[in-house]
Amino acid sequence: MGVRAVVTMPETAPAIKVAGVKRWGGEVVPAGKTSEDRRVKALETPPGRGSRWCRRSITPTSSPDRGTVGLEIAAQLPGVATVVVPVGGGGLIAGVTAGLAAAGSAAQVWGVEPAGAPKLQRSLAAGHP
Repeated sequence: MGVRAVVTMPETAPAIKVAGVKRWGGEVVPAGKTSEDRRVKALETPPGRGSRWCRRSITPTSSPDRGTVGLEIAAQLPGVATVVVPVGGGGLIAGVTAGLAAAGSAAQVWGVEPAGAPKLQRSLAAGHP
C-alpha cells in the first residue's frame, strides 16, 4: 500500500517473525525484551522523511477492538464448533475468545503454538506468564 512500517520487536523475536515483517517491506528495530523497552525505543527512533509515528503501541490489551476477529468468525460461521488460534503473546487468542463470547458463540477455542517458540508451554510449566 506504499506505507512505510517501522516495527520495534524484542531482541529475542523469532527469526520467522522478523523475516515476515521484512518480507512485507517493513523495517525491524530490535529493542530489549519487554513491551516497555519497545515502547521507549519506538518513541526515541525518529520517523523517516515524509513519514510520522503513530505513537500508539499495539499490545494484546491496548485496543477495545481486539475481539473483532472473533466477532467476524461468529458472523461468518454462526455454527462453528471449534476455532484454532495461533498463540504467541496471547493477545489474538484473548481477542478471538472475547469476540466469540460477545457474539454468543458456543465455539471452543484451541490455542496452538510453533514448536520453535513455545511461550505458552513455558508459561504453563512455570505457573505464570
